Amino acid sequence: MEKLTVGKVREVQDMEGQDQSGFKEMARLILKATPPEHRKRVLRALNEAKDPANIAANEAAEAETERRVQYRSCLRNAIQRSGLSGDMLKDTLDAYKPEHRLQFQAKRLAEQFVENWPNVEGRGIIYHGPKGAGKSHLVRAIGLAILTGNPNTDVRYYYAPQIERTLRAEGLDRSHYEGTCHIVPDTEAALTGCDLLLLDDISKLDPGVNSGWMLNMIGCLIDVAERTGKPIICGTSNDTPPEIAAVLGEPFVSRLHGLAVWREIQGRDLRYDAKEPDWAKSEIHHPAGSADLPVEDL
Repeated sequence: MEKLTVGKVREVQDMEGQDQSGFKEMARLILKATPPEHRKRVLRALNEAKDPANIAANEAAEAETERRVQYRSCLRNAIQRSGLSGDMLKDTLDAYKPEHRLQFQAKRLAEQFVENWPNVEGRGIIYHGPKGAGKSHLVRAIGLAILTGNPNTDVRYYYAPQIERTLRAEGLDRSHYEGTCHIVPDTEAALTGCDLLLLDDISKLDPGVNSGWMLNMIGCLIDVAERTGKPIICGTSNDTPPEIAAVLGEPFVSRLHGLAVWREIQGRDLRYDAKEPDWAKSEIHHPAGSADLPVEDL
């Protein structure tokens, strides 16, 4: 309808020698014959035909609108694939409010990582420090910032101890990782095939619980990263590198040092600042005359 209208109006313009009165009369007839639900679009087409400069402007605006729609769709799919969801999506760099000197430094390091991505020389960041200081927040913020800048980046987030449960859900068992560096295709696509791997709570990979097979699997992952330059690994740990080495072994920690910059975070537990939900703020109304009654009598 739009293209037909524009073509018809331009044809009339040529016939009338750009006679504005002829243009207006034809426009009036076209609008009169146009169904009400199409008149807005047709009127826009008439305006474009009247002034060709409007055509280029509208085409540019439509192209920008289409680009934004595709961007939002791509970003939505990338976030869904990443494993970041729910309240994790609130963990942005802007939302991180440092108080301690090391928290300021940790946030600036995250910003520098994002600013330089993907030219980070094959190294990520591993934050270590006490619970609640913002380690997981910053790692998630890095992933979200990189996805926002380029939704085509393959980012994957895992709570490290959960990887074993994920593998078991896929029907795998320890035999896949005992004495071998074989990684099955689905897991390889998710772990070794991504661009940025976010591993939360690396120190909880306890060999006493996982009998070493999980460490062997993570070791295979590190081997792929060392050979191919990806995935870039960012992670968190409640324990210091020497404490992790005492449990997981010095070679494991040494190889992680080769793939990531380790930074300490200190500060109070920011989780205590969490706002109460609205449903928890309402007052409890007791029945009339029940204020002094024992609980069991209410």
